[in-house]
Amino acid sequence: MASQGGTQARQMTRDEEKEHIVTFLMNYQDPKSGRNKYIDRLQKIANRESRTLPIELDDLRDFLQHMPGAGNLVGEIKGNTQHYLGVIAEAADAQLASLSMTGAVPADIYDTLLEAREAQIAKNREKNQTGGMVDTSAPIDQQNINKLPPALLRRYDVYIHAEKRIPAPDKDLAAAAPAAAAGGGKAGAATQEHPITPLRRVSAQHIGKLVRVRGMVTHVTDVKPLASVLTYLDEDSNTEVYQEVAGRSFMPLQFSRKPDGSKWNKEPLLQTRGSKFIKFQEARIQEMPDEVPPGATPRCISVHLRGDVTRSAKAGDTVCIGGIFLPEPFTGWKALKAGLLASTYLEVQEVQQLKETYDEALVSDEDVAAIEELGRQGGLFERLAASIAPEIYGMLEVKKALLLQMVGGVGREFPGSGMKLRGDIHICLMGDPGVAKSQLLKHVAKVAPRAVYTTGKGSSGVGLTAAVVRNQVTKELVLEGGALVLADKGICCIDEFDKMEEADRTNIHEVMEQQTVSIAKAGITTTLNTRTTILAAANPAYGRWNRRRSPGDNINMPPALLSRFDIMWLLLDETDEQNDMRLAAHIINVHQGRVGTAAAAAAAAAGSSSAVPPEGALIPPRLLRAYITLARRQQPAIPQELTDYVAAHYVEARGQEASELGERGAYITPRTLMSILRLSQAVAKLRFDDNVVRSDIDAAIALMRASQASIEPELAKRTREDPVSRLYMAIKDWAVKMRTPLVPWETIESCATNAVITGDTRRDIISATLEEYAAISVWIIKRDRQGRTVGVEFAEEDIAMA
Repeated sequence: MASQGGTQARQMTRDEEKEHIVTFLMNYQDPKSGRNKYIDRLQKIANRESRTLPIELDDLRDFLQHMPGAGNLVGEIKGNTQHYLGVIAEAADAQLASLSMTGAVPADIYDTLLEAREAQIAKNREKNQTGGMVDTSAPIDQQNINKLPPALLRRYDVYIHAEKRIPAPDKDLAAAAPAAAAGGGKAGAATQEHPITPLRRVSAQHIGKLVRVRGMVTHVTDVKPLASVLTYLDEDSNTEVYQEVAGRSFMPLQFSRKPDGSKWNKEPLLQTRGSKFIKFQEARIQEMPDEVPPGATPRCISVHLRGDVTRSAKAGDTVCIGGIFLPEPFTGWKALKAGLLASTYLEVQEVQQLKETYDEALVSDEDVAAIEELGRQGGLFERLAASIAPEIYGMLEVKKALLLQMVGGVGREFPGSGMKLRGDIHICLMGDPGVAKSQLLKHVAKVAPRAVYTTGKGSSGVGLTAAVVRNQVTKELVLEGGALVLADKGICCIDEFDKMEEADRTNIHEVMEQQTVSIAKAGITTTLNTRTTILAAANPAYGRWNRRRSPGDNINMPPALLSRFDIMWLLLDETDEQNDMRLAAHIINVHQGRVGTAAAAAAAAAGSSSAVPPEGALIPPRLLRAYITLARRQQPAIPQELTDYVAAHYVEARGQEASELGERGAYITPRTLMSILRLSQAVAKLRFDDNVVRSDIDAAIALMRASQASIEPELAKRTREDPVSRLYMAIKDWAVKMRTPLVPWETIESCATNAVITGDTRRDIISATLEEYAAISVWIIKRDRQGRTVGVEFAEEDIAMA
């Protein structure tokens, strides 16, 4: 280190570094709580309530910047992290010696070893013997310290967390000082976020240094025990001899000599029970797609996890990892081929999840208040749907379906029979090229906390389910999960679904309904969980959609697979002058950056998801994600009184399809009924209700009819030409708009006029409408004393929740 005068500064000794670290552990005060953060952590370790001691370099930098003689200790730690792990552990051991254990703690194997060691030393002293490596002239406590390695008695692991903040440049200090003062910080202590090193830029200059990288976990091995300290029994002196293991390989003592250079009279015996083993796990992370240069393939790096950081990441997670970049020489036959080359890995110190699952995500009080304010503004269902991919023109009904897919239904499991009913909603988008199917998939994959995007052409059956690979550490054959397994409890977006081979599509049948995938490969027979929501996009096989062909023929899919989708939506590029003009204007606005500015401005104004957009404006993505997180926690049930209502709609839809489409009608199946229930539960979740009401069923049925009408225009034409349905919708729209369950007779006649119901059959159509929907308990017909109809009355909850 060079001083300001240009002379070389004196290098601190190990004892001086340890003294500074001990001072930091004893005196650092947490600015938020005012407590001694690290004394509290050490006390938990002393009480054996914790097994980790994380040291945050941000805290150490803030503490040492005002301490004279500290030098650039933080920089030294970042440049030689592996060395300073031992220094910090020694400093923590010294501090733990001054802390007393609170409460009774049961003894473990290391306490037993210590007591046996003391008894053996006392026995040797009585016989006035010195054997092996024992110095009986020293006090017993000193002998224990010298003989038992600190790593053997250490019941915790030290982890150094990389800096998250760095001092701001001088030009930013003046602007940041007021913010620091408002936040309770000191003037001149302005900081900014520490940049993360791209995975591709980690090179030889980072060897031995602490780095932070981000990527996607693609492979994780099982947790195995790794030897840390080995205990041998020296029968010559009847004492234990200890050997610390630094890496994954070591030279046993029977091939070495005694400390004095002499040979062993009898080879020491390895005592497994007295040895110390730690948890070890190896993983592989892949470069993020946005960091891959054009024309390059993503890079991967191996990471080693030890101790309590194991099991902190699983395949499919997007993580930010802080660790030490270290070389690993090849061994065995590989060393002969490699020569001077060495493999590299990252010794993990910290794992931070960049995408939390809906179950793990925490919603702040500000988010809850903002969501409640959105509920008071009204029209929430349409606003939430319009906030999904606002750059894509129109498609409000499709976006509603995608919103319900992210919310999901309620899954059920019957313990007695083992039967499961999935709650995930599968959607397939079909249609002509250029209608933004892939853009919708990309947006959903970005919004959802756990999502995997893949293509049918680039994924084989193995790539979707699982592959048998050989573990490079244990050399065992293990299963490596594919896209569907990586997206467990998430969404798997499969583009170009029609390009998949027939043999590959068969693997998805079990995944979509049973939500498992059965594997029988290379002697491995097992079942993997694939509790995955599938969002697929398919193009027609002949370039353009052919109305004369069935959907299965258009996209080359078997009917058994099509029936597993809850919603199939056909998106066509049809010629319409007015619609084309609006679409062209929207695309131009997107290129000019004038789409979604309200949501962006609201998010930028507050810098968090707590910003409440004005009424009618788009909802920012962070607030949308918080809303979905809260909605997914609901578990709405379907009341018994809705059974007849749902059954009547299902039977009516089946009969209508049979009469209109004849043998071509194969869209409404018993699975369609299950889809209606899942969609209605998703709508109820959006209302944060514990029960499904009729309006939820109506919204689900309307969405199903819209999707079916996109495939078969005859259904849409039948709906438009049906005067009974037109009158019912007009009456319900008026009741919802006026927020009243009672609709008088005069309003019914006015609705009939608006629905263009005239002629001699007008009175018959009104009567048929009232009787038909009263029979399925949609409303109650109100009559006066003379029996004349004076109006209809909806259920209050249907109008209140609509």
